[in-house]
Amino acid sequence: MTFAAADPGFEGRVRKSFSRLALMRTIGARLVKVAPGEVDVDMPFRDDLTQQHGFVAAGIVTAIVDTACGYAAMSLMPAGATVLTVEYKVNFISSARGDRLIARGRVVKPGRALTICAGEVYSQSNVAQKAVATMLGTMMAVQDRPEVPSTGCVTATQTWDPERYARNARYVTDLAMPVVELLAPRAGERILDLGCGDGVLTEKLVVLGCQVVAVDTSAEQVAAARSRGLDARVMDGERLAFDGQFDAVFSNSALHWMTRADDVIAGVWRALRPDGRFVAELAGHGCIATIVAAVYEALAQRGIDGPALNPWYFPTPDDYARRLAGRGFRVDFIDLIPRPTMLPGDIAGWMETFAESFTIALASDKRPAFVDEVRETLRPKLCDAGGRWTADYMLLRFAATKPGTLT
Repeated sequence: MTFAAADPGFEGRVRKSFSRLALMRTIGARLVKVAPGEVDVDMPFRDDLTQQHGFVAAGIVTAIVDTACGYAAMSLMPAGATVLTVEYKVNFISSARGDRLIARGRVVKPGRALTICAGEVYSQSNVAQKAVATMLGTMMAVQDRPEVPSTGCVTATQTWDPERYARNARYVTDLAMPVVELLAPRAGERILDLGCGDGVLTEKLVVLGCQVVAVDTSAEQVAAARSRGLDARVMDGERLAFDGQFDAVFSNSALHWMTRADDVIAGVWRALRPDGRFVAELAGHGCIATIVAAVYEALAQRGIDGPALNPWYFPTPDDYARRLAGRGFRVDFIDLIPRPTMLPGDIAGWMETFAESFTIALASDKRPAFVDEVRETLRPKLCDAGGRWTADYMLLRFAATKPGTLT
């Protein structure tokens, strides 16, 4: 069934509302489709969201399909209206297990006050898609009740396409040898690669004779890493599930996406054996400041709070060293390093790859003009006469040790 939206700005309104959902942020759910009367939400499979049999818990499954149905209803509501669930019934068809879950909400019968929606949840794996649950729900339009303002945390709206990443961001791994040298990996060591991406750098550690377990929140990137024959697993870096298993934890260009730094550091501490090393490089204070300023300016002109959408944590050396020491690490080296980086193409490719948390707040048909505006703002600052673009990176590189004997 095809519907027409009453509000031409429905997509941006739905996405902005979704960005306020702390639960969706916590479970890593994201919007993948917003159309009149139709919304899809997906989330990666995570061990910390399972019940006693290893399946995603019923409450989590219900939450994503209820969210998909609610926003499907909201997409047809007039500007200014928000949505609340009145009632729903969920039937579970099979166990929820796979690489990710996809919830699809569809409007069955719209109404001025109440809208009837149907939802379906599927588990997706490399080999098949399986129906997990169905839902029938009633959603109510709510007028003149403002939503809770953003707290400054953002929904996990950044997605990772391995082909797009390789096309626009291969320099991230190509330029990583200094931090690999700081790690000084030794053959036979057991190493955890935290935020492995598509596994290109992990593969280099394996070639050096290390036994590497690679983790990343992106199921797509993990699948790409597995295609290289690597032991790669979907896992949240802020909820590491290891205990004393590694001689070293290594991370390149990933920790700045993990805003709960103390949780990351605590998980790394648990994962390491005594005398284990934590060696990493991440974006540091002042990184891509020119790009961020241009993005904020363009969003502000559209009435959108850019800082509230910022997904990154760019710490100073003092900040991160204090956090490491506070957990008990001995900080052996830490420095903030300027590294202006020539991009493989236009700044638009960089934004496509890394700035989705900002562009997702805009309706899809408004994004090209937004990117064009940011590009032209940045052109005189980051593009040379030959058309070559350079991003103003600042990197925080460190090495720390978990002491073998604690005093």
